Amino acid sequence: MSLAALKVTPTTTRNAENVHNNTTRVLQLDEVSSTDKVKALYRRSLANSLLQENEDAEKDLVEALTIAPGDEAVRRELDKVRQKKKEKREKQKKAYRGLFS
Repeated sequence: MSLAALKVTPTTTRNAENVHNNTTRVLQLDEVSSTDKVKALYRRSLANSLLQENEDAEKDLVEALTIAPGDEAVRRELDKVRQKKKEKREKQKKAYRGLFS
């Protein structure tokens, strides 16, 4: 877990891939506490977000919120990811609108 926290900064694609791999390994362990599971899901979502994998980031954050519904950091990150998805959809709508006008 600590390795994932260290690698998430600085924010590079290579670090994000390492964080994703490390947190996925942690989540596959049987003896992970719910606190560590939330941390791993949160950190993997940050990595997914950096890798432009917003759907996967959102899934991890929603799962983390089901485990820890009062976690404000997770809730804020989920709001950010949903905002990114909304902006991407709006951008795509504008692009397609120009094609078919």
